[in-house]
Amino acid sequence: MKILYISNKPIYPLVDGGCIAMNQFLKCLINAGYDIKNFTISTHKHPFEKDAFPEELYSIIRPTNIEVDTRIKTIKALSYLFKKGSYNIDRFTNDFLKLEIKNFLDNEDTSVVILESIYLAGYISTIRKYSTAKIIIRSHNVEFLLWERQSEIQNSIFKKIYLKKLAKDLKIAEVKYLNKADGICCISKKDKQIFQELGITKSLATIPVSIETNYIQNEYEANSFFHIGSMNWGPNIEAINWLVNSIFPSIRKQLPDAKLYLAGSNMSNKFLTDESNGIEVIGFVEDVSDFMINKGVMLVPLKSGSGVRIKIIEGMNLGIPIVTTKIGAEGIDAEHQKNIIIAKNEEDFVNFAVSLSESKEKRSLLGKNAKEFISKHYQIEHVTKKLIGFIEHIS
Repeated sequence: MKILYISNKPIYPLVDGGCIAMNQFLKCLINAGYDIKNFTISTHKHPFEKDAFPEELYSIIRPTNIEVDTRIKTIKALSYLFKKGSYNIDRFTNDFLKLEIKNFLDNEDTSVVILESIYLAGYISTIRKYSTAKIIIRSHNVEFLLWERQSEIQNSIFKKIYLKKLAKDLKIAEVKYLNKADGICCISKKDKQIFQELGITKSLATIPVSIETNYIQNEYEANSFFHIGSMNWGPNIEAINWLVNSIFPSIRKQLPDAKLYLAGSNMSNKFLTDESNGIEVIGFVEDVSDFMINKGVMLVPLKSGSGVRIKIIEGMNLGIPIVTTKIGAEGIDAEHQKNIIIAKNEEDFVNFAVSLSESKEKRSLLGKNAKEFISKHYQIEHVTKKLIGFIEHIS
């Protein structure tokens, strides 16, 4: 079976959770034995770097890169306050990519086209016009919900109004375009439920992010704290601000020698190493597992966002004890105080973090349960079987 896989950014380098999720999804497609061709959009935030791809993978998927200017244009963005349509989706729609899709579908007997995220929904009409291939949209998040939550935490009235309008437009577009596809791969049961409640009538399946067993052993000796996440995503920036300015200072009041490590791509100069306050900023790390292992307790104080936090799944796969929020744990189906800690508020967050730092036994029990949970639900062989079943059902 030939599959055209269109991604909204290059899969490599693996600079954020979205890239990691795409890479793991691609591994499932390859494991299933499908013939895969990748078209990828590259942007100012995510340029195409051929050398970043593993050679074997590059030869299998033969990525074709199309540069698309997705930068926000102020006047155009404001114009969407007074007209129909979703600016979020329209920014990713490009005539040259439409032509590339047409040419490929004209010359290749393609069974399935997979669109990576709702942002590529603008290409559905082109695919329908030139092919009878089935269309699957892979949804990383309930996108309108992400923008809706962002609007709720804004102090600026103008930003609040504008983001609410974006969320409203995106919600309309999300329902419209998802119902034009043949199937939707949801990343979590929670997302699937929301789509069903919104009136999505097409086939929906929960295909979680796959992960390969990590055999690195966590010794649970370290009792420090860390956070890792891409810093070009609003909810992560918001989370680190809360962590650095409020949560960690409260932790230090109880644990004066506590240490916090901050890592992630696109780290702002706003966050600098502050030894006197126990903060070390590391920035981008090549090997995420090497960074996370034996650093102590992972803190993920997310207030907004949607979908699944890949870094939490990676951390659990390593047996890392994790403290997060309800939004941080959303879509993972982990169990509070068994394999993850879910704090209701800041006081909760601080007290749970301190409790784990003070007890190796608690860190070990939580971390080992987390690793067992990921092994049971997210292993690549299990996810690949679910994906094969869904594609065969659609096609």
